[in-house]
Amino acid sequence: MDKEGFRDVDELTVGLNNGYEPVSIDDEPVKKEEPVEEVKKEVAEEKPAVKAAPAGKKAKKTVKKKAGASKKKVAKKKAVKKTSKSKTKKKKVSWIPITLISLVIVAIAVLAYLFFSTGLPSDAERLAAMVNNDPIYMADLESRHNFLRHTVDPDITRDETLNQMIEERLLSQYAEEQGLSVTRQEVERDMEDLLLENQLTRDELMENLMLMGVEYEDFITFNKDRLLITLLVEEELEELSEPTGEEVRAYYDAFPEQFGIPDSVQVRHILIGVEGRTDEEALEEAERVMGLIDDDKGNFCDLVREYTDDVASAETCGEYNYSLQDPLVPEFLEAGFDMEPGEIRNVRTQFGYHVMYKVSDIEGDQLGFEDIEADLTAFMAQEKLVGEYQDLVAELRRESIIEIYTEDESLVSASVARNSNNVPVREVEDTDEARKMNLARCLGDLDAQLFKVYWCPYCDDQIEMFGDHIRFIDVVECDPDMDDARPELCREYEISSFPTWVIDGEKYRGMRTLNALAGISGCDY
Repeated sequence: MDKEGFRDVDELTVGLNNGYEPVSIDDEPVKKEEPVEEVKKEVAEEKPAVKAAPAGKKAKKTVKKKAGASKKKVAKKKAVKKTSKSKTKKKKVSWIPITLISLVIVAIAVLAYLFFSTGLPSDAERLAAMVNNDPIYMADLESRHNFLRHTVDPDITRDETLNQMIEERLLSQYAEEQGLSVTRQEVERDMEDLLLENQLTRDELMENLMLMGVEYEDFITFNKDRLLITLLVEEELEELSEPTGEEVRAYYDAFPEQFGIPDSVQVRHILIGVEGRTDEEALEEAERVMGLIDDDKGNFCDLVREYTDDVASAETCGEYNYSLQDPLVPEFLEAGFDMEPGEIRNVRTQFGYHVMYKVSDIEGDQLGFEDIEADLTAFMAQEKLVGEYQDLVAELRRESIIEIYTEDESLVSASVARNSNNVPVREVEDTDEARKMNLARCLGDLDAQLFKVYWCPYCDDQIEMFGDHIRFIDVVECDPDMDDARPELCREYEISSFPTWVIDGEKYRGMRTLNALAGISGCDY
């Protein structure tokens, strides 16, 4: 058999096991078939259950999956019961790192909600992206980006923010497909917990919402999405096992440098800032304060409380313990290691003049396995969870259609964006689902036709390969008993077996792989 047209060895094996045999047309693999006349003679024997339906009723049609709905991961997991998540699990994953996965997952502190846009978007709202035909609006993107820049990462880019929102949307869609839901009562209860955690009263929350111009219902909606994604992660990763003691010990032995305590120094300082002073005035004041220090440094803490501009360290005698790996300004960092214990030095940094007093050197050490075992176990469990979570997101992404808009292309009607297949986009992310969509569109542009009968299982399989994107292709029903049948067209093309493709005037009998259809048609896949 000519193996061309199969995507990989596994696909070829599936083809052979399902009855493919070679034919004369380009040696493409096709299903075993019978002439339509012979098949029709056996209809009474082959499809009695279908024909028993009342006259005029259509037979059960192939269920088309929504783009992004065909999730391979589902097969690996147990069925998820539809629930509002009010019951307790046997093993609840309490250590889900919702807030620890940077730019990946949605749960953020309660004040995050105050930054999100309000109201329903108008029909002319600008689009930032479409995720499986579900819009993300530019106004929401800008609100989220502003919040993240001010509270999480000042250097976060707009594209990184959009990527986070796309992943959130994928997770929300998948959660709904799995039958997961969150009730209004659960959202209200969770909100009470958030208020308590952030030491806010409901009146204070409502006042903040009003000052920010945020509708209460918008706040509830975002909180509901957050809870839904948290629920999904718990369900998907519920049975994830924690690392064994042997695995933890092996990690400790393999990376001992990660558990070493580096050499460090104990330093106290008095900051004479340059804000509100000239450099000369700050230097003069620092030198004056240095002259007030007793030889035994016994009054240093009193001088810190009286003169330092570093308010955060005033109550701890201006003390810092740090190693060379700590993120301090380089002049201060290096001076601490250059000085001798007991030495006083005046050091200039971008903040002003630091009257530094080195208390001591602290020798490094190595943490013993017993000291670190519990924390290391928790860390490895979290890393395992994060990896599984990222695999889930990557899989959802591969099976989705993600369209990203430029600012110039985003001003389109929301109603058009939800239904049109020709909305201008900057980029359609290269995913399995996108390639499938592009192949179906290309076949449609070539006026390709798929001839089938409703009782043919191979026809159903062929249609299922395209999922929801089969809508781009002209599918012709040949059984005259069906209301939507076009038997005259089937006779015109002399269709004798099913399924049969007609592409550019040529007939191709039997079910074809997507790669084979791309090769026949010249379409990309």
